[in-house]
Amino acid sequence: MNTLSVPTSMAEKEVMATLKAMTVADSNNDVSALSKIYHEDLSYNHASGRIQTKAEVLNDITTRTWRRVSMEFSDVTICIDGALAVVKTTTDLAADQEGKVKHDHHNQVWVLVKGPRSWEILLRHSAKIAKK
Repeated sequence: MNTLSVPTSMAEKEVMATLKAMTVADSNNDVSALSKIYHEDLSYNHASGRIQTKAEVLNDITTRTWRRVSMEFSDVTICIDGALAVVKTTTDLAADQEGKVKHDHHNQVWVLVKGPRSWEILLRHSAKIAKK
């Protein structure tokens, strides 16, 4: 298990590269890239309690009225067991809606599975951290 922000093993680097690719694709509204990153059985859990499937997440990317500005991970913990990875992060999110940038701070859990070509995101769970 790695509790550092910098992954050490090759598998940890691959997992974090998948999460980084997801942040880039999300910022660019790149449905094609996200469709390869998200597992077919994706469960995408929002801090509000809303749960989406892969199809619902990808559809929202094409219809949302805001743009992801950034998604940065810190306090990363990675646990890999064979073809399964669990990643816990503190995530700073920024989104632009009509010129106004909104910032959020979340605790997130990501579950990834090793597919035939690469790691895929199977689950994302997010809990908003209250502002102090």
